[in-house]
Amino acid sequence: MTNASVSNIKFYPDKEINKILTMKLSACDYVNDHLNVIVVGATGSGKMYYISALGNEACKKAINVKYIRLPGLLYEFIKKKLSALSRIELLIIDEFLLTPITKRYFRIIGIKIWHSFNNICISIFARGL
Repeated sequence: MTNASVSNIKFYPDKEINKILTMKLSACDYVNDHLNVIVVGATGSGKMYYISALGNEACKKAINVKYIRLPGLLYEFIKKKLSALSRIELLIIDEFLLTPITKRYFRIIGIKIWHSFNNICISIFARGL
């Protein structure tokens, strides 16, 4: 979502979105600190907007960002198209483990993310409940 913005996030009490944490995340210090962000919520709760807003904030700070759904990431791993991912500083993975996956793919995810992105990239994972 190219129009997603942290300034447009609505902090309704029933959404349980922490405004202070969101503002801190919008500074993108977690990228330099090599910290991952995990966003979990029910379908329709605004996870995609939230992670897109964080990605847009990172882009404004000249951080190289890639948004990808987990099935697409697995495809890139299997096809060994990892060279394009090596320049990414912030990888946003949507639909992370949304559906059950085989042990083989789980192993691929863990090993490939560790080896490909160790000290290179930080990830934002979004998963529905």
